[in-house]
Amino acid sequence: MKIYLAGYIDGRNIISCTEWRKAVAKYYHDSNITVLDPLNGKDFSKITSDGLKSNRTPDCILTRDMMSVYQADLLIANMNRFGCERVSVGTISEVAWAIWADKPVIMITDEDQYKQHPFYSRIAAFYPDVNSLLEDGIIDYYNKGVINAVY
Repeated sequence: MKIYLAGYIDGRNIISCTEWRKAVAKYYHDSNITVLDPLNGKDFSKITSDGLKSNRTPDCILTRDMMSVYQADLLIANMNRFGCERVSVGTISEVAWAIWADKPVIMITDEDQYKQHPFYSRIAAFYPDVNSLLEDGIIDYYNKGVINAVY
């Protein structure tokens, strides 16, 4: 199974932006689950402080991220902005692509603006943080029951 990790990217908070992704990747390291991370292969020193530019063109970033979302079996969207003001346009777009492609979306947030929004009524589950998500086992549920179902 392949999981895409959608979430905020900001050069000023790159550690916060990567910590949760690394936690998910580490948790599933010795399994048949592959993590698709939009930060893989990026030169962090080239990511601007606002997170909107890097050493790749906007079209290159958009195309690669879109391809990764469509390749994934499931999307985890971390809506935490890590104290930054900028709206997560990229993350919201990735969630929309996943919903459009009928992929399950799991959202990490404790904000009612997401949990109660009608556009997100198809979200599979909401979790307040990464640890809660990993402890619950919902990813294993999808992996065993849908992706690797044996009858």
